[in-house]
Amino acid sequence: MKQYAIVILPNAEQEIEAAYLYIKKDSPINALNWYQAIYRKIKSLASMPLRCPLAPENDFFEEEIRHLLIDNYRILFTVKENTVYILHARHGRQQWLNN
Repeated sequence: MKQYAIVILPNAEQEIEAAYLYIKKDSPINALNWYQAIYRKIKSLASMPLRCPLAPENDFFEEEIRHLLIDNYRILFTVKENTVYILHARHGRQQWLNN
C-alpha cells in the first residue's frame, strides 16, 4: 500500500494549538484527549488520504482540497504526489474558506 508523507503547515499547527488552548480552559483532560486524537487521525492520512471527500472549499481553489472530519473539526488538506499537506484545522461552525 502506498504511503504518503504528512506535512502540517504552520497555519494549521497554530489553529490546532489555539483550539487546544480553548478547550483546555474548560477541561484540560478533554483538551489533551482531543489533541492526541487530532494528531492520530492526521497521521492516518499517510495511507489512503483520497478516501476523504472533497471539501466545500474545493470549488474556490485550483488545487484539490479534501477534508477529514474529526468530531466538530475539519482538517483541510491537499495531496501532491507522495505528500499530504495539512492546510487548516477548522471548527465545523467556522465559515468555509474561499479565495
